Amino acid sequence: MRPRTKIQVRIAGLQAKLPNLTTKQHRWAFKDCLPHKAFRLKSGRTGCLDCGHVWHEECELISLIEIECPKCLTMLKVENTRKTNHTEHTFFAIIDVVEEFQVNRFFEIYKYYTVGKEPREYIKEVVTHWLRPNEKDEVVACLRNGWSGNFGYDAQIRDRRTMHEYNLYAIHTYPEMKFLPIYRRNGFKGKFHGVTPYDMFKGLLNDPKTETLLKAKQYSLLEHRHTRGNKIDRYWKSIKICMRNKFIVKDATSWFDYLALCDYFHIDTLKAENICGKDIHKKHNELVARKRIIDARIEAERAIQREEQRLKDAAYRVEKYEKDKLKYVQDKEAYFDLLFTDEDLKIYVLKSLDEFKEEADAHKHCVHTNRYYSKAHSLILSAQINGIRTETVEVDIDKFRINQSRGLNNNNTEYHDRIVALVEKNMHQIRKVTKQLRKAEEHPLKEFDNLLQEQHAA
Repeated sequence: MRPRTKIQVRIAGLQAKLPNLTTKQHRWAFKDCLPHKAFRLKSGRTGCLDCGHVWHEECELISLIEIECPKCLTMLKVENTRKTNHTEHTFFAIIDVVEEFQVNRFFEIYKYYTVGKEPREYIKEVVTHWLRPNEKDEVVACLRNGWSGNFGYDAQIRDRRTMHEYNLYAIHTYPEMKFLPIYRRNGFKGKFHGVTPYDMFKGLLNDPKTETLLKAKQYSLLEHRHTRGNKIDRYWKSIKICMRNKFIVKDATSWFDYLALCDYFHIDTLKAENICGKDIHKKHNELVARKRIIDARIEAERAIQREEQRLKDAAYRVEKYEKDKLKYVQDKEAYFDLLFTDEDLKIYVLKSLDEFKEEADAHKHCVHTNRYYSKAHSLILSAQINGIRTETVEVDIDKFRINQSRGLNNNNTEYHDRIVALVEKNMHQIRKVTKQLRKAEEHPLKEFDNLLQEQHAA
């Protein structure tokens, strides 16, 4: 974006006056920031990727052994491969001071190699941080594609709210640094210890724990502070005990895991003998072993509970299935005598859940799986030709119409029209039975009353 404030206008002017890379810096970038390789091809030729020289080796070289290039005298790691092209890419930083600003300059470098040719080099400044102690920061950067992480070409002042996108880690840092005295006062001596330059400089002035960890040489904890810092706050009292006892935490992740295990087993993490000393790794392994035993017991108990629940569910399903059998017979028994015939075609009502399963197995459809037998307004019939199951018919006994008639794999058969026509022709029989059932439901004691009246009359 265009500079909008006085400080942004000033920074834009200073950015334009930043010096280009010196010959020494350029040589350092490509010598110390990129690996030096040689490709040994299948033909037996070995090519130095740094200078393009190719020579023949009398014996086969093992991958990743180091040899010296006969031409440029560079020590190279040999890689047996069929590739002839290769690309290396990395970032490096130059830490500088411009007037009252702490300036972090980040450069992107590419190097394109081809066996037998001199490599092509490319270098570009992509991000520049302009920091002032206890003031707002500004960043000048090439636009970054958040999806791929690649940088564009036009460097502009960016919105400080997007600083996290341009907070790069200095994979390599030029050894000749310049930084403001206030950072030296707060413990910075030129090494970032896995922390980005921006986080380091901001933390030294705004986060007392960063300054404390750096001065106490707790570098692993310092890195953890700026990557997964929530545990630093949680166990800060334990960290101070370690510093008082001059115990250096070399692996913060494992140490925090150990403290979490101590909390699990109710071991006091505020006692030096529990959290400091050379035997921390041994104590960690012992607690891990104890936790594994407990986890195994818990998992075994859960497995037993799951098996018990599975058996209960199975028993429930069996019980429910038996109830469904009785209910189906109770609800649909009045239709069991229905039989529609036309020469070799016979259609009858399914009389049990076992017949539903046989019908589903024969046609490979879901009449049994989807529990059509439990639908109150569905009557399921089986259509057979010469005793062979042909289609399954579903009739809506509320609206007296055919919902569907399906054969193998839910497809219609060549007899589909005959089956539908025969059922529709005899729909009056289904309607008759249904009306009788509804009448009986509306007046369940009518026949009994009539019998009593006859007895009184006699």
